[in-house]
Amino acid sequence: AFVFIRVVQESIGSKAEDLYKKLPCLICNASASGIHFGFVTCEACKGFFRRSIKENAPERYYCVENNNCEIISTSKITCRACRFRKCIEAGMSMNGQSYKSSRIGRQSNLFKER
Repeated sequence: AFVFIRVVQESIGSKAEDLYKKLPCLICNASASGIHFGFVTCEACKGFFRRSIKENAPERYYCVENNNCEIISTSKITCRACRFRKCIEAGMSMNGQSYKSSRIGRQSNLFKER
């Protein structure tokens, strides 16, 4: 899916934002806002992944179930261990260019109205 999106983005340019808004976050199925850390995600999953890395939190995450919890956007309570595992398995990169070049703190939305 990522390769397809990159090809489409290059071919349609600024219209790519419309494509992202129609895609689900591949972590929690909420509406995606763009490619973050090498993967199509929503703002919530982008922030979760960034905070997890910044705070070295994955070492403290623990699943009380069978490490196979369902991650859905409508759930207020989500297993952090399973959510982070799903991010890594999906291909989000802890050492990728996006993470190294991202600012820590408030970031502007990729698709802010101009």
